[in-house]
Amino acid sequence: MSGIETELRGTAWIVHIARPERRNALDKSAWQGIREAVEAIPDAARSIIITGGTKVFSAGMDLKMDNPLLMEVGMAIASNDAAQVREIIVWLKHCLGALREASVPTIAAIEGPCLGGGLEVALHCDVRIASDSAVFAMPEPRLGFVADVGGTTFLNRLIGPGRASWLITSGRRIDADQAERWGLVEQRCAAGSALEAALGLSQDMALGAPVAMQNSLKLLRAEPPGALQNETEAGIRPILAGEVMEAMTARMEKRAPAWCPSEA
Repeated sequence: MSGIETELRGTAWIVHIARPERRNALDKSAWQGIREAVEAIPDAARSIIITGGTKVFSAGMDLKMDNPLLMEVGMAIASNDAAQVREIIVWLKHCLGALREASVPTIAAIEGPCLGGGLEVALHCDVRIASDSAVFAMPEPRLGFVADVGGTTFLNRLIGPGRASWLITSGRRIDADQAERWGLVEQRCAAGSALEAALGLSQDMALGAPVAMQNSLKLLRAEPPGALQNETEAGIRPILAGEVMEAMTARMEKRAPAWCPSEA
């Protein structure tokens, strides 16, 4: 599992995004590694904690051209293949879906930047604990994407449509204080102590009866029918419109993207 490390500490199964050289940005192997790590949970574990360490949770999707996912997106754009784009988005959802399918509670322990796809990882968890160093953003439209790996669906559910719209359409960052006030995170702690706080919460979670816990989580995680599927379909059109490629080209050329007007 390239870029993902695991550890059992007490009854907590810790899944660590470990790509510091890329600010824990997620390439194809790391996305897959999250699912494999969650599925590898030992029988003794009663919770899952996902963390990126003490400096950065995750900078989001790895936008370097050596990420195979970007090559796949490029091929889909070149062939105007909506089915291939849909397959990529569904695959990404499948990777993070393991967190929502887990039979135990999941906690995101967040230090530093938690951006884009990294925020979508955190949104798939049942609880988010953020230290005072945490900052959050969902800048996908600036990169030609829809936040289609649970981002729009779960942000809307957690903080409401107005605040979700503010966060997604502005691309602005918010700090831990604002995130707590908006309901994006459930617990705040001092910088550097998010994992410690998550381990403390996991001890309380371990006191619950396993079957009761699992069935409670099924109810708590339930989404309106079709919400995630609609999000997937909404993500296809901007990719095929070439907005992602324009964003990537602009980044390499160190200029602002030259967006074309949207069609009616």
